[in-house]
Amino acid sequence: MLDVKVDRADPTDLYEQVAGEIRRAIAEGEAKPGERLPPAKDLAAVLGVNTNTVLRALRLLRDEGLLEFRRGRGISVTGTPEGFFTPDDAQPASNAILTPSPAKPKFFVTFAFIMGGNQ
Repeated sequence: MLDVKVDRADPTDLYEQVAGEIRRAIAEGEAKPGERLPPAKDLAAVLGVNTNTVLRALRLLRDEGLLEFRRGRGISVTGTPEGFFTPDDAQPASNAILTPSPAKPKFFVTFAFIMGGNQ
């Protein structure tokens, strides 16, 4: 089970806290690309939040390209969050741009690539 915690005293929405904790777990290698996450119902029970709160967080991470939802197979990690680097991510400066998922690159990554080609 992922080590995910929420703080009800924090003014940040609970779904954003859950998304942030899962994002951190992915960045720190606690959940690696290709691994399946526990069901939303189980995460919600452990956190003491509504299942819909966890589902909203998971959809947010899916939209960021970090997770993939597959019917009958659950939710899998597909990428690494921008701004988090692990020793495995070390690359030469010319290849330093990381994308969360090759299938869904972020706009600014595409923009940076275009700008890099014009210089």
